Amino acid sequence: MIRNLIKDLNKTGVTVFLTTHYIEEADQLCQRVAMINKGKIKAIDSPEKLRLRLGLRIH
Repeated sequence: MIRNLIKDLNKTGVTVFLTTHYIEEADQLCQRVAMINKGKIKAIDSPEKLRLRLGLRIH
């Protein structure tokens, strides 16, 4: 239910800040992702481009 709410809000142009440790979840819900390490943004891009840049795969 919460994932559907996030998708619906995003479709209306609302920015939603989502914290997750799962790239799969970010890929489903986000158009842009920031990776933060020790309080600093280390990378920001679309989930697909970040996965390619970091060599991550979704199973």
